[in-house]
Amino acid sequence: MIEDERRAQQISLDKISADGARSRASFAETEAGLTAPQGRLRHVEGNFAELSTERTRLASAFAEARNGTSMSSRPNACGSMLSSPCLRQRKLLRRRTRVSACPRRRDLHLRQARR
Repeated sequence: MIEDERRAQQISLDKISADGARSRASFAETEAGLTAPQGRLRHVEGNFAELSTERTRLASAFAEARNGTSMSSRPNACGSMLSSPCLRQRKLLRRRTRVSACPRRRDLHLRQARR
C-alpha cells in the first residue's frame, strides 16, 4: 500500500515536472516572439520623438513668421531648420523631380554629373 502511494506521488511529481517544462518552453517562445515587436516599437518611438522635435521647431518658426519676427534675426533657428534631415530630403526630392521633368535640365544635370 505504501508502495502504491509512493508510485502515485512519483507519477504526480513527473506530471508536474513535465507541465513546468512545457510552460518554460511556451514562455521562451512567447518571449522570443515579443523581441522583434519591441525592437520595432523602439524604432517607432525614436521616429516619433524626432518628428515631435521637428514639429515643435516648425511650429515656432511658423509662429515667428506669423508675428512678423524676422528669421534673419535668429540665424541659429534658420540654420537648424535648413540642416534638418527631413527638409534636406524634401529639397533633394524636389530637385530630382524638377530635373527629371524637364529634358534640358536632365541633360544638363547628367553632363554636370559626368564631370
